[in-house]
Amino acid sequence: MGFNRNKYNKNYKNNNYDTLTVYLPKGEKDRLRQSAYNAGLSLNKYIAEKLCPKSKIVELLEDQAKHANSAKKSKSAECEEDEKLPWE
Repeated sequence: MGFNRNKYNKNYKNNNYDTLTVYLPKGEKDRLRQSAYNAGLSLNKYIAEKLCPKSKIVELLEDQAKHANSAKKSKSAECEEDEKLPWE
């Protein structure tokens, strides 16, 4: 059976991250998103830095980005050279 990216990503997230659902008044998400954009960060990273500024969470987010890139490269290596991947 081939490589299942969705299963791999779900397993990685379950093993490395906690999930937190936050309910905000209408309009707050857009305000936070704009603040994150102005800071040059993703909304997730912006909130994480505000909640845990010197926490390991920032390192984990950076590791996740590196991990996503390495998974993409390893999948590319498994494919034939002439095969185009959907994300290329």
